[in-house]
Amino acid sequence: RLDLIRHFLREEESKLAAQAKSGVSGLEVAHQRAGLLSGVLIHLWNHAGDVGSKNRLVLGAVGGFGREEMSPASDVDLVFIREGGKEKAEEEVVRQILYVLWDIGLKVGHACRTVTETIERAENEPMIKTALLDARCLAGSATLWQQFTSEFVKKSLNRGVESYLSWRLENQAARHAKEGGTIYVQEPNLKTGVGGLRDFHNLRWVGKVSGQGVSLGELAAQGWLGGEEATLAEKSYAFLMTVREWLHDLQGGAGDVLTLRLQGELAVAMGYPQPNILRQSEALMREVYGHMRSIHLICNPAATRICQQITGKPRGIWSFFSGWQGSRRATDGFILQGAELEAENTQIFMQDPSRMIRVFRILQDQGSVPSAQLVALLRANFGLLTDELLGRREVQEVFLHILRQKGKVARILRLMHENGVLGRIIPEFAPLTCLVQHEFFHRYTADEHTLVCLEQLDAMLDSKDPDLRKYSELYARVEAPEILALAMLLHDTGKAELSRNHEEVGAGNAVRVARRFHFWGRSLSLMTFLVDHHMTLGNFARKNLDEPETIRAFARIVQDEERLDLLMLVSAADVRAVAGKNNWSSWRELLVWDLYSRTKRMLAGEEEFLRAEEEERAGRTRQVATVLNGRFSEQEMRNHLERMGASYLRQCTAELVARHIYAVHDFLERRVAGSQALVPLVVWQDYPEEGYTEVIVVTWNREKLFSKIAGSFAVAGINILSANIFTRNDDVVVDTFRVCTDRLEPVSHRIDRELFEKTLTEALGATEDHLAERLAGLGPTMWQKAIGEAEFPASLRMDMESEPGRTLVHVQAPDRVGLLHALTRAISEEGIQIEGARITTEKGAAIDTFSIVGQEGGPVTDPAELDRLLARLKGVVSR
Repeated sequence: RLDLIRHFLREEESKLAAQAKSGVSGLEVAHQRAGLLSGVLIHLWNHAGDVGSKNRLVLGAVGGFGREEMSPASDVDLVFIREGGKEKAEEEVVRQILYVLWDIGLKVGHACRTVTETIERAENEPMIKTALLDARCLAGSATLWQQFTSEFVKKSLNRGVESYLSWRLENQAARHAKEGGTIYVQEPNLKTGVGGLRDFHNLRWVGKVSGQGVSLGELAAQGWLGGEEATLAEKSYAFLMTVREWLHDLQGGAGDVLTLRLQGELAVAMGYPQPNILRQSEALMREVYGHMRSIHLICNPAATRICQQITGKPRGIWSFFSGWQGSRRATDGFILQGAELEAENTQIFMQDPSRMIRVFRILQDQGSVPSAQLVALLRANFGLLTDELLGRREVQEVFLHILRQKGKVARILRLMHENGVLGRIIPEFAPLTCLVQHEFFHRYTADEHTLVCLEQLDAMLDSKDPDLRKYSELYARVEAPEILALAMLLHDTGKAELSRNHEEVGAGNAVRVARRFHFWGRSLSLMTFLVDHHMTLGNFARKNLDEPETIRAFARIVQDEERLDLLMLVSAADVRAVAGKNNWSSWRELLVWDLYSRTKRMLAGEEEFLRAEEEERAGRTRQVATVLNGRFSEQEMRNHLERMGASYLRQCTAELVARHIYAVHDFLERRVAGSQALVPLVVWQDYPEEGYTEVIVVTWNREKLFSKIAGSFAVAGINILSANIFTRNDDVVVDTFRVCTDRLEPVSHRIDRELFEKTLTEALGATEDHLAERLAGLGPTMWQKAIGEAEFPASLRMDMESEPGRTLVHVQAPDRVGLLHALTRAISEEGIQIEGARITTEKGAAIDTFSIVGQEGGPVTDPAELDRLLARLKGVVSR
């Protein structure tokens, strides 16, 4: 019988897949699959146990199976309700059915309880109550099912309505936060993401429990949303179900995240007609985001309004301002009702189309949100946003006024973008809408990334965050915030053309926008400069800042202090928007602020630059002395600083320098004592709040040293987040690593630490390097698990200009176990010495820069030697 059922399901599933590929809606296919599985369950019921036992039992479908919406890899969720206590005959019926389902490979969720037990669980566990909202009877005692449904309505559905609705909103808010808080993440989750299938379900559940209606049509009839909105949301839901149908089929199993790799494969499979896979992927994702946006903007506000009316509790920040409730104020044809802005009449925009822009200034000035009625009117009158209207000086001035309000810009621009207005005012921005960025670091689509950049700028105003305090000081001095906001809005617009130099294309867009808004002279050049050079500061910060010529070159680009300040703000907002402030690592921030400070001095003049350089070094030395607090003599401190080179004090905090001095002192003391003179000294310090451990390794310089340290970390299962290496002029190496576990936690377990130290000591003492063999058998890193098999483009670049006397090797590649060890080993085996390195791991990407010299101690310049090295490194990153 099992073979017959398996064969039957395979044949029927093949027919369903064929229907999906022929263009039948994924929602229709999901209904048919649920019917198919229902038939199988009824067949199993009919052949299980004896008739008498089944008269005291009923089988129901719950969750997605209850809704009759089953994608290829959906769980089969069942509830068995029994009449009384556990009877062997009834348990045998349940067992027989479940064993068959498991044996044929279905993933089954189930429970077997009495009516009373089921109701009690529903009352105490809202997740169970939610699953039962979609319950339907499959087979068994009709009387028992009627008893269950009657008791469920009376004791669960009609009780605790307010608490359940409050929980529904809290649950949704937590789910949204977990999924990134926006629709426009790079890899959206079709089911649980913002605007995903679950948001549609959420409105139906809220409607049913509140008694307002089960379907969106019923809710529209009650006035909770418009009829066209209900139709659009249902259409969007059907589209996402279709994509999910294809996605499960493509993966051969469950999974609702549209990873970068799967986006391209899915677009090709679904037959998008664009000329290449990148354009096909973009077309698919624009549709996905568009439909998720519809569900988000239609279903979530409706669910919130229903919950607010039932519970009497406003959501969001307005819950703190009870005084707003019931207040009414009229402004330019709009009425402020509590926290919401409404239109006085439906002809408000027809009477004066410029109100289509002015309304956003009112929303900004009053700190209010648009009502559902106002949003519907904005969308209905979108055609009023003509070129002639948007070209009027008074309309442009309203938009510029919005941009001048420091700390209040991003929310309004997001509202304008959500309602299609922003792309009409700034058409250069419109092509970024829903544009997936196929890059390592960008977590969001291009338009969402830009809006998050603006949110980062807003956050810098009067910030109490110590990490933002210095930026707040710069932002406070900005005299033309509209120029800064426009530059931020335009900085990535060149990416829409897939240009290799998106900065240059973006700068051209900035010129057009500046002229359209009548910016000339200084204003035009400033805005163009910020867009054209929004990556320049970060690029220069990676160069050798010890060379005054590096600072001179950057100073020639920025020209004056205002441009330097604005570029600093743009760069910081851009990087922080990529993946949160943790992406803006401490060592990188030190480098950026070092470049900023030294460029500012250079702009004041060469003589001032040299004087300030000396003064800063003396000041940093005093800071280190203060931290050491007399623990070591001044001579020992100065000896260490002199041996470490000019850049050392600028790249490390006073606290880190002090820890280095302690470590080097202990290491050299061991040599004097004749104890373990060749064994490396390792110092561990946990930073639980930041989620990493700092590891200082002090040892003698030797061949393949850095490679062996990196390999030892990998063998111990420790992930390197960043690394800075320094070699004193007495051949003492002082390396500092930020590391974490696969759980993104500090490496605090003694066993992990001891394994690293033991492995490193053995590797340094061995005549042959056996680390590669040990690494070959290890599993994927946490980053590989996170990004799956996404094919990110690796890049390798040789730089002979940034550091006089050295060659820089820039590597960007998907991270994997032992990658850093393999890279550094390949460099060493070519007879090349690694003099310095900056190592970073971010979002599954290894971003490494190695400073190398040849056997004679100078830069590697021989073309044949460079070609050999490049070929070796390409072989490493492509494995």
